[in-house]
Amino acid sequence: MISLVFSRPLNIQSVQQSDFIVNSIQVESLIVNDNVITFRYYDYYYPYDPIPSLSIVGNISDHNGNTIQLGDVIVSDGVVPEVDEIYTINTTAIGIEYSEILDPSTVQISDFSLRSNENITIKSVIVTGRNITIHTTLFSTDAEPTVILEGDIQDENGNSAQLFADSAEDMVAPAVSLIEVINSTTLKIVFSENIREYTVDKSDFFIINNSIVRIFTNNTNVTIVTSSEFSTSPIPSIVIIGNIQDLERNNARYGTIGNSTYTIINSTNMTNVTNTTDHEYSKFVNVSIPSGSSIPGCE
Repeated sequence: MISLVFSRPLNIQSVQQSDFIVNSIQVESLIVNDNVITFRYYDYYYPYDPIPSLSIVGNISDHNGNTIQLGDVIVSDGVVPEVDEIYTINTTAIGIEYSEILDPSTVQISDFSLRSNENITIKSVIVTGRNITIHTTLFSTDAEPTVILEGDIQDENGNSAQLFADSAEDMVAPAVSLIEVINSTTLKIVFSENIREYTVDKSDFFIINNSIVRIFTNNTNVTIVTSSEFSTSPIPSIVIIGNIQDLERNNARYGTIGNSTYTIINSTNMTNVTNTTDHEYSKFVNVSIPSGSSIPGCE
């Protein structure tokens, strides 16, 4: 929407939609009120925060019949930047996406605070174009902290963003905390957050030199029962090949290419259990797949 202010009242009868061209397109609608014309244009065809080109191409006049000079008009940006999205990037970062490019010099770490049932502290704030990244101390993969804007953040043309207090959307994929052998035919995979039960199926997993007969999902735990006993030397490996989701429909394979392979930790040696530190997915290394073994769906 654009408001065009003239130095004197206009003759309403002389003003038509066809009198104006914005970004090479005729305006959508207009309202004339004394010396101000307000009109809409098709701004959704253009990038974020464009300052549109405006041309007067029709004979607009005042009440004395004096016509306005035809030609281009300089338009100034009076639109405030709006928040499009707030989301967790990983377990130590929160993203804020604005509707237009921001002035980095107006964004300070003191402009923000966080509210959460977890003890989260802001460590730094980085501005890139219209995006702000808030780096924090560690929080859980299913956290949705409330982000509070308390400072005067501005776009490149000095328009101040509105203050807000909104929850960040959980966009972090569930991570594998540990994989444990319960007994000779049962293993348990523990995720960092609750898993959607209907997204877990036997076909989502592959165990070398073995087959899966049953699978159970309960909150963060996925328990797998195999057809034959595990060998103890070496301890077998499991490959997660399916799309397992958390309650927010974030995919456990988010950000990966190919299959994620995890080492199974024997429950009799819990000192070897490794907690996940990867913010998008966990990958326990030192896993080998014997030559000639095939992974369903990956031939």
